[in-house]
Amino acid sequence: MPKALWFAFGFTVALLLLIALLMGPLMNITAGTGPRPVAPADWQPAALDPTPTAE
Repeated sequence: MPKALWFAFGFTVALLLLIALLMGPLMNITAGTGPRPVAPADWQPAALDPTPTAE
């Protein structure tokens, strides 16, 4: 194989490896394994609220 083909092959493999290494942590974050957003303490759906609100 000519040197240009070897260079292109190596460059492609290195690029794919870099993308794979970058995608690992990104997938972990989007899978919810990281810190999750916390809902406000007073938030509760009306349908699930057991205590009727005094009006």
